[in-house]
Amino acid sequence: MQSFEEASIEAKNANEAKSKFLATMSHEIRTPLNGIIGLNKLALDSNPNTKIREFLVKSEISSKALLNVINDILDYSKIEANMLSLEKTTFELDKLFLNVTDLFDYQAYKKEIDLHIDFDNNIPRILIGDPHRITQILNNLVGNAIKFTDTGSIEVNATLIEKNDNNLVLKCSIKDTGIGMDVNEQEKLFKSFSQIDDSTTRVYGGSGLGLTITKELIELMNGKIEVSSKKGLGTIFSFTIDLEYEDAFEFNNTLFKSKNFLVIDDNEIDIRIIENILKSWEIKTYSCLNAKDALLKIEEGVHFDYILVDWIMPEIDGVDFIKELQEKNLKTCPKIIMVTAYEEDNLKQKLKDEDVLVNNILRKPFTPSSIYDTLIEFEESNKENYKNSNNDYEKEKNINSINANILVVEDNKINQTVCQEILKRVGVKVTLANNGIEAVNICKSNKFDMILMDLHMPKMNGFDASLSIRQFDDKTPIIALTAAVMPEDKILSKKVGMQDHLAKPIEFDELFKCINKYIPNLVVLNESKKQVSSSNIHLDFEELLNRVGSSELANELLNEFINEYKNCINEFKSSLNNESFNNDIHKLKGVSGNLSLKVLYEICIKIEKETENEKRSKLLDDLSVELDEVIRVIQS
Repeated sequence: MQSFEEASIEAKNANEAKSKFLATMSHEIRTPLNGIIGLNKLALDSNPNTKIREFLVKSEISSKALLNVINDILDYSKIEANMLSLEKTTFELDKLFLNVTDLFDYQAYKKEIDLHIDFDNNIPRILIGDPHRITQILNNLVGNAIKFTDTGSIEVNATLIEKNDNNLVLKCSIKDTGIGMDVNEQEKLFKSFSQIDDSTTRVYGGSGLGLTITKELIELMNGKIEVSSKKGLGTIFSFTIDLEYEDAFEFNNTLFKSKNFLVIDDNEIDIRIIENILKSWEIKTYSCLNAKDALLKIEEGVHFDYILVDWIMPEIDGVDFIKELQEKNLKTCPKIIMVTAYEEDNLKQKLKDEDVLVNNILRKPFTPSSIYDTLIEFEESNKENYKNSNNDYEKEKNINSINANILVVEDNKINQTVCQEILKRVGVKVTLANNGIEAVNICKSNKFDMILMDLHMPKMNGFDASLSIRQFDDKTPIIALTAAVMPEDKILSKKVGMQDHLAKPIEFDELFKCINKYIPNLVVLNESKKQVSSSNIHLDFEELLNRVGSSELANELLNEFINEYKNCINEFKSSLNNESFNNDIHKLKGVSGNLSLKVLYEICIKIEKETENEKRSKLLDDLSVELDEVIRVIQS
C-alpha cells in the first residue's frame, strides 16, 4: 500500500510534469502565433487601405485573444502546482492604466462605449510591485466589462486607501453598465472553467479561467476581490492590493495656478474627472455640458487661458466651436486642447480639412500625468522641472537609425522574416542563423554588435549555443528571444551568459529599448519631439506669428522692442508722479499686448489700475523682473 508521503511525492511530480508539458505546448503554440502577430504588425505599418486595415486589426485582436487563453492555461497550471510567484520592480500605475485602456479602446469605440479612468491624484507616481500581474488583473476585469457591456460606459477607478512610510493599500474598481448578474450567478464567478451559464459561454466566449487567476493574483498581493451586481443594471468588480512606493506625482502648478480653465464636454463623467484633477492642483476651473453655453460664457466677458473641448458633441462639435471662437476676435486667444477618444487620426484630418488649429490633443481616457504632459508642452520654462516625469523612451526619443550588425538565431522562417523586417527598417544589418550550430560557426568568423538568440531550436538549442559562444566571446550582448515563459528558462539563460530575455510575440518597443540599453552608442536618435515650442509663458510666438504673418517681421518687431524698452525702468521710476508715467505704461501695455508678451501685458494692466504710488512702485519691480526675462527669451 502506498504511503501518504509517497503519494504526496507522486502528486507533486505529476503536477511538475504537467506544468512542463503545458510550458512546452505553450512554446509550440506561441512560435507560429508570434509570426502571425508580427506579420500583422508589419502589414499594418505598410499603409494598407481602410478595408484591409480593418481586417488586419481584427486579426491582431483575435491573435492577442488566443495569446491570452494560452497564458491563462499556463497560469492555471502554476496555481495548481503552487508555482505562481510575483516579481518586484518599479512602475507607474497611471501609465499602466493607460496601457490597459489602450488595449481595449478600439473595442469600446466599435461598441460605442465610453471608457473612463478616474485616478486618485494622491497615489505616488513610482510604485513597487509586479506590473505584469497587475496588468493581467486589469486586462481580465476590463476585458470582461467590455465583453458584457453593449451600451453605456466603463469606469476604471484607482483610489489610495491607506499609506505609511513604506507601503500603501490601493483599491481599484471596474464599473460597467452591462448585463449584470443575480446572486446565484455571482457565486459561480471564481470557479475554474466556469461562466455564469452555458448560454453565456456560447454567446460571449472565454476559457472561464480569467477570474480564477485574477482572484489568486490579488490574494498573492495580500488583497481581496469583491463583486456588486444586479441583473440588467451592470457590475462593479473591486479589489485591494498591497504595494510599496517611492514618491508621489508632483505637479508644479506655479505656471497654471493663476489661469482660468474651461472644460467643455457633453459627458458628465469626463467633466467630473477632469475637474477633480485640475482642482486638486488648485486650478480655477469652469465647465459646460455643451459648446453653446461655453460661447455664452465667453460672450459675458469671462476670460479663459485654457479651453479643453471635446470633439464629438451634439449641435456644435469641438471643431465648429473653435471656428466660432475665432470669429469673435478675442483680445487674447486661449490655448485650445481638443479632447477625443479613439479617432485621433480622423480628428487630425478633420482639423486639417477645416483649416482649424489647436494647441494639442488629449486622448481619452486620461490620467493626471497625461493631462499634465499635454499642458506642459506649452511651457518651455518648465521643461527642465518635468524631465524626470512620465515621458518614456518612446515619447522622448524617436529612433532614426541603428548603425549595428545583429545576428538573429531563429529556426522558424516566418519569425526570421518578422525580426529581419523590423530591424532593417531602422538600418540594422541582419545576419540569419537557422540553429545554434550555425550561430556558433558564424560567430567564430564574424563580429556582431548583438545576438538575438531563440532558445528552443533543433540540432543545438540557444542555451548550448550561448555557452559555446561565451568560450571565445565574452563581450557581445546575447539576448534570449523566445516564446518560452517558464522562470527556469530565464534563470538558465543568465547562467549561460545571456544579458537579457525578450518574450515572443516580439514587442517592437521592448526590442528597441533592449538595443538602446546594450548598444546605445550605435542608436542614432531623432530628438525632434523633445524640442520645445517657441511659445512660452513670457512670449507667445505662435500667436504673434499668426498676427504679423512672417517670422522675419516678428523678429524685427521684437528686436525693436528690446532697443526701445531695455532701459525704461529707471525712466518709469523717475516719472512715477507725473502724467507721462500713465502714458508710458499705457503705451507699453499696448505694445506688449500686440507682441503677445502676455505676462508683461498683465502687469501693465495692474499698474494702470493701481492708484497708490507705493504699490505702483512694487509693481514696477515686478515689471523690471519680467522685462529682463522677456528680453532674455527674445534674445535666445
